Amino acid sequence: MTPAPEPAPEPEPEPEPVEVANESTAPASENLSDAGVSAAQTREEDSAGSRSESRQEAPAEPVAPVAPVGGQGAEAAIAWAQANLGLPYSWGSNSGGAYDCSGFTTAAFRAAGISIPHGSEAQYHATSRVSLSEIQRGDLLFYSSNGSPSGIFHVAIYLGGGQVIHSLRDWSSWDGSKISGINYASGLMAAGRA
Repeated sequence: MTPAPEPAPEPEPEPEPVEVANESTAPASENLSDAGVSAAQTREEDSAGSRSESRQEAPAEPVAPVAPVGGQGAEAAIAWAQANLGLPYSWGSNSGGAYDCSGFTTAAFRAAGISIPHGSEAQYHATSRVSLSEIQRGDLLFYSSNGSPSGIFHVAIYLGGGQVIHSLRDWSSWDGSKISGINYASGLMAAGRA
């Protein structure tokens, strides 16, 4: 008697398709920016009532912020400053809804990924000197009461065309962030590039 032939092995079942969510198709509840809640936790909560559907998602890789290059940082700082025109002046403030001159420039450059200190004289020392005859959009302009760094009383961002954007208290009809002529006051002393 000959042995019976062995039955052929059963084929392995095909894996179920994997659904990968992306920003354009993911429900709002799967937004990774929800503070303290991972997409996996949210998905688990969302599917608790319906276990018939299983999903797998590759873990999201953190994305490092890209630092601005060259003039791009200055343009991003100008864009932030222009978007924040009309904020009130507040001496000593460098965040929120009101700024002093150096707080305004600090916030503008922070939005561009560039760190500069608060304080107009500190910003003078933290930037590279640029000749006033060679200033470019985004350069910082420093105003001094005595022609030296010790007398610096104001800083503004140069827009080009003889204009600056800044936050100041000039006792005009509006104290706050605005666009003015480069010689809005006497004492233009120096320029710096962040």
